[in-house]
Amino acid sequence: MIHTTPRLRIRPLSIGDAADFFAYRSDPEVTKFQSYHSSTLEDAQLLIRSMEGRAFGKKGEWLQLAILHLADKKVVGDLGIKPEGYDERVVEVGVTLSKAYQGQGIAKEAMGAVIQSLFQQHGVHRVLCYIDVENAPSLAMFESMGFRREGLTIQSFCNKGVWRDEYLYAVLSSEWKQ
Repeated sequence: MIHTTPRLRIRPLSIGDAADFFAYRSDPEVTKFQSYHSSTLEDAQLLIRSMEGRAFGKKGEWLQLAILHLADKKVVGDLGIKPEGYDERVVEVGVTLSKAYQGQGIAKEAMGAVIQSLFQQHGVHRVLCYIDVENAPSLAMFESMGFRREGLTIQSFCNKGVWRDEYLYAVLSSEWKQ
């Protein structure tokens, strides 16, 4: 699964991305609302190696895609997609972006390209995401993309030893606007 936008190339992670991936995934501010945090470069390499050869579509299995900034020639984030175990036409998504590249519309640009592909080329019916109730930038981004808040889960996600509340957001293929 490869996508190109005016500023970005979204593609599978490769071992050559490990240093860039580690740089932002080891930043506590970047991973504040996420369970995965790279403690060492070796952690990053292990995660990337676990993704090698993985293709999108296996129920219940995450695929992490690199977000490559074309002008800067570096990986500045990653985007996760996971067909749900009960139906591969329902896909969960998530995104992580280096602090230096936040607030520039990059996550939205990357997410938009991937969601468009999920709906048009992969026959996905529904895309959803869970967002920590305190993650205001992500909440705003998904709302601006037409996602609807469908619910609140109470202490449903244990993040770094603390039970967190999350909102469930979703958009249907029939609601998606390019």
